[in-house]
Order: sequence, then structure tokens, then C-alpha cells
Amino acid sequence: MDDDSSTNHQLKSPGIQRLQAIVESKKMDLNSAELSRYPSLGVGLDYISIAEKPGQFGIQNNGKDAVLAKVSFSLPIAQKRKKADIQSKASELSVSDYSLQAHLIEVKTALEQWNTTLEINEIQQIRIANQMAIVDELLSLEQQAIEAEQGDLSRYFEYLNKKLRLKTELLQYQENEFLTKMMAQSVLSPLSMEFIK
Repeated sequence: MDDDSSTNHQLKSPGIQRLQAIVESKKMDLNSAELSRYPSLGVGLDYISIAEKPGQFGIQNNGKDAVLAKVSFSLPIAQKRKKADIQSKASELSVSDYSLQAHLIEVKTALEQWNTTLEINEIQQIRIANQMAIVDELLSLEQQAIEAEQGDLSRYFEYLNKKLRLKTELLQYQENEFLTKMMAQSVLSPLSMEFIK
């Protein structure tokens, strides 16, 4: 599997998307906390619906709605508390980012273990195919041996030499297969222990 497709698959993972959303949320919280240290100015309009009051004569604009202009200005006074809030938000952001990175490492390790298992299986399939070819050749030699027993003795000795050579190769393949399994076990063993923790 190439790096681009595994990276795309990682980015589509719900666990990673959740952690990325948390990190983005913490960044926005930190930005908001930093902005709260500065003075703010607000300008706005208020609309008030006023009902007409019957029986009150002589009041100007009785029952007319009011539109009021508003201006607000706030000065942050508790700077120590604001700085502590900023430090708290920065700490939360770094913890969330660490969680995301740790999850990415877990996913990448799992993918590498899966790729290693696939490669080992491919090697074993090739060895099995080679062993099957040797067995086919041995069967062919057995047929020749039967014919040799009925006829020429020199062909029979040639058959025995080939059979011995093929059996030796078969034993070598079996030994290599055993060594591959042992090597795979030693590679996968530490990885499986990491996932058990």
C-alpha cells in the first residue's frame, strides 16, 4: 500500500476526524481567550415595541415603537485570570494535539503490521508453489522409475539421483519456511504486545 492511499484512509477514519475536530476546537478556544485580554467596543440598535395606552391623553408618540442606539465599551480588568485562562487553553490544545498524534501513530503501526503480514503470506505462497512443482517433478520421476525398473538400469540410477536432489531441495524449502515463520513471529510479537497494552 502506498503512503498517499494510507494517508487518505487515515484522514477518513472517524477516530482521527474526531480528534482533529477537538484540536480545532481547542485552537478556537485559545484564540478566543487571547482576544478576551483586549478591550472591546460594541455598537448596536435596540428596537422596542410599545403598545398604545388608551386613556392617557396628551402623551406625545403614544404607541409608537422606539429604536434606540447602543454603544458599549468593556475593559478587561482581571488580567491575571485572563492569562491563566490562556495558559489553560494552551495546555488543553497541546494535550489534544498529543492525543491526535498518538492515535495517528497507533493507526500507522497497525497498517505496517498488516503490510508485514501480507508480505509474509506472499512469501509463503511462493514457497508452497515451488514445493508443489518439486512434488510434481517427483511424481514424474516415480513414473520414470517404474519404467526404469522394467527396463534400463542406468535410467533408474539417474532417477535416484534426481529424486535425492529434489528431496534435498524440498527439505531446504521446509527449513526456509520454518525460519520465515520464526522471523515473522519475532517481528509480530513485539507489535502485538504494543496493541495489548
